[in-house]
Amino acid sequence: MLYRPVLTLARVATAATLLVALLSNPASPGGAPQLRMAEAVAPTLGLRLQLLEARTPQEINQAFAAMAKERAGAFLILADSMFTNQARQIADQVL
Repeated sequence: MLYRPVLTLARVATAATLLVALLSNPASPGGAPQLRMAEAVAPTLGLRLQLLEARTPQEINQAFAAMAKERAGAFLILADSMFTNQARQIADQVL
């Protein structure tokens, strides 16, 4: 999977990035294996993961608020159709 390259990029992007926010949808059938893979790779790169969950569009906003509070240096969104459908909302949160 792409978790090692993506997390490596997060690590290289700034030497200070130690906390990576990881947004997942626990209702997604494919989420658990993706989450396990990311959890396995992150420590090998010296990264900590801030695990955030969103089952609904409203929870996406709450997840981004938690991410900002913890001052994550980067974020990763696990593949899920709800996140794809809410791409505009997510982009607005980032910008």
